[in-house]
Amino acid sequence: YEGINTPSSIINISNYFKVHPNPSSNYLNITTNNIILDDANLSIFNNLGQKVISTKISNANNKIKISELPEGLYIITINYKSNIYSNKFIIER
Repeated sequence: YEGINTPSSIINISNYFKVHPNPSSNYLNITTNNIILDDANLSIFNNLGQKVISTKISNANNKIKISELPEGLYIITINYKSNIYSNKFIIER
């Protein structure tokens, strides 16, 4: 599969990123703990596995608008340098 970029590992996001508040209702803030980012890919998936948000993030604070998503359990993933950082979060209203 030449040319296909596959991650080397899936890592718990909390060691490298802070995702807050959790639960949340309007915005999700993502800050880096000890990684220097340049154009990492962020995705959010609903409980059916459907990608509902896809964007790029970089160093400093990143605010992701989630107010248009329904309540429920979601998975956030950050794909950066052949690693996927993943965690769950909840939207409550």
